[in-house]
Amino acid sequence: SSGINAEYGDHTFSLLSKDGWVVPAAEIASDTRRVKIHTNQPGIHVYSGNYLNGTPGKAGQRYERHSGVALEAQNFPNAVNVKGFPESVLQPGEEYKRNITFSFEFQS
Repeated sequence: SSGINAEYGDHTFSLLSKDGWVVPAAEIASDTRRVKIHTNQPGIHVYSGNYLNGTPGKAGQRYERHSGVALEAQNFPNAVNVKGFPESVLQPGEEYKRNITFSFEFQS
């Protein structure tokens, strides 16, 4: 498994998939829970809450640095300006279809 340095987790990783193919994108697990993400997006963006610093949440909860993680299947940032990156402009009349599947497993 390739770990991510949570100190600086705010990056998009290339999934190196062929256009339209659904591939494993990410997996996070603990002793009792596991979430798996599969997608046909070209990248997965990982954000580990670097800039949370007592951010107010529900019911008075405060979110401190690294108190959560976001996994976002998406195109590459700035793809519209980088030759060779997957197309990111949707023209009138075109249809946009992507597949993102989240699987959850629980053990007691």
